[in-house]
Amino acid sequence: MTVILTHGWKGSPSDWAAYTAQIIQQRIWANTVNLVAWDWHTEATNPLPTATQLTLGEGHQLGTDLSAALGTGYSQRIHFIGHSLGTLVNAAAADYLHNHGFSWTNTQMTLCDEAEVAWGTTSQAETLASLFALLNNSSTSQPFWFGPLPRQCNWADNYISACGMLHTQAANVILTWEFPTSFPNFDTLKTEFYNFHDFAHYFYEDTIEPSIFNTGGQTNATYAGFICSFEGGGSANRPATNTYFYQDPNGYELTLVQTNQSFATNFLNQRLWSYVGTIKSSGCDWAVDEAGNAVLQANGQVQGTVDYARNLIINLFTSVGSGSPVPNSPHPLKGPTPNGGPGGANNSPAYAWIPLYIPSNTISMTFDFMLQGDGASDSFQAALNGTNILSLETVLIQTNMTLNSGMIDVSPYAGQTNEFFVGIVGGTSTNAQMTVQNLVFYSASAPPLQAQSSGNNPVLTWPISATGFNLQCTTNLADPNSWMTLANVPAIVNSQSTVTNSISGGAQFYRLKK
Repeated sequence: MTVILTHGWKGSPSDWAAYTAQIIQQRIWANTVNLVAWDWHTEATNPLPTATQLTLGEGHQLGTDLSAALGTGYSQRIHFIGHSLGTLVNAAAADYLHNHGFSWTNTQMTLCDEAEVAWGTTSQAETLASLFALLNNSSTSQPFWFGPLPRQCNWADNYISACGMLHTQAANVILTWEFPTSFPNFDTLKTEFYNFHDFAHYFYEDTIEPSIFNTGGQTNATYAGFICSFEGGGSANRPATNTYFYQDPNGYELTLVQTNQSFATNFLNQRLWSYVGTIKSSGCDWAVDEAGNAVLQANGQVQGTVDYARNLIINLFTSVGSGSPVPNSPHPLKGPTPNGGPGGANNSPAYAWIPLYIPSNTISMTFDFMLQGDGASDSFQAALNGTNILSLETVLIQTNMTLNSGMIDVSPYAGQTNEFFVGIVGGTSTNAQMTVQNLVFYSASAPPLQAQSSGNNPVLTWPISATGFNLQCTTNLADPNSWMTLANVPAIVNSQSTVTNSISGGAQFYRLKK
């Protein structure tokens, strides 16, 4: 059989991959396994967005070289072990082999803190979309990411530390040891994150030689690790896919506790917000200025943050530029593009375009804003998909006070991702700041349907304000396709839509459907 070990971002085959190959050989005491450490360190030294995009080509090259070295008739088992971006390389390589005569039933994938989340850094629009998605659910992959698993494989084990996602196609292990607890400064934050990110492959290595790293007589990891690998000989006792475990923080390192998907999802979500809260409490700047302009598609001085209460916060600053007026720079959709000040002035307006998903049942939206400094003769504007929803002259806005936009009708934009534009426009102010936060969506409650008897017939009523609703009935609640819209035209009685229906046969059930 063959084992392929693939390093991640800024790594090399001489670090953990070489060590893992050595202890695998020591554990099985056999020369019947091909051990391959794939070297893509030159490409992996690129900035993260570039390195992420190169993983697919690297995977194709790895698959090509494996096919040539093993031969297209190779029918033995292949085990891919990857860390970080290396998991993406391995997935592409496995798909290549499966498309060129190799059976997916002979393939195992081991993911050590897979880094598909890095796809969220490869474009400006996707960065913000990924950030919001993770803050809402940090355990679920996004549809625009390339995953760390091939289309098919025999089995996959997934070890999550700093940034991995849960996968229903794998046995998932959430690791708790080495979780960062404090960040006195930004350098410590980075160090703690990378240590936790690396712990995923350390854990797997410790399952290969458990007696070296554990006390208390532990000889193997429970449920997962090397004993479940092809070369470890434990494939018959593997946990099923779509199973979930977490590392007991009070037990030995290799002690795993089985749980369910709901617990695992909530565990990862709570851990992310604990992580964010720790950054906040340690005084670090969660705004991350370097990413601000790219994330928010903004001109002027813009900082964008998401606080630990899960509210979008946008801080816009006007300034005096040193070059030509602000150009008509590209943006995700079609919102307005403010220009610099009149007469060729170099003042920089501050504005941001933000992808904003509005839930399908939303009818209105509000947000808070506060103006500080001197807005001069500029105006504060907000728009959805290029259509203004709010426009106020800054001279009419009271400074240093949180104000509310009031109810804004957003029903035409419900159920889709829209371009939300906010900005201080006009180009006359040089020292104004506008903070926008606390977006709130409102939906209408379902209209009440009431029934009373008139003789042997039911009389059904609902408010006439509930436009667009139809009265439906069924005799079988178990069949969702059995509902039928009644042809009765409602009468208006005491400001209520009223329908009198005749009773025949058994029980009938009614509902309003829009």
